[in-house]
Amino acid sequence: MTTPAVEFIAQPEAGRVLINENSALPFVGGYIGAVGQCPLGDVTGDVVEKYLLDATRNVLRGTGVS
Repeated sequence: MTTPAVEFIAQPEAGRVLINENSALPFVGGYIGAVGQCPLGDVTGDVVEKYLLDATRNVLRGTGVS
């Protein structure tokens, strides 16, 4: 079974963080792939919270809850 996830992948040589989402669920579908990027120095709790909430909404939407 797939667990929804958000990845923050630091690329210090490029000075950025790539953000990937996996909101796919078996028999429901979802999205797997890049959802954004931001400068390395701009990663804050607010940025992390935004992407976590977006992924949660996508999962709930896929299950018909939201």
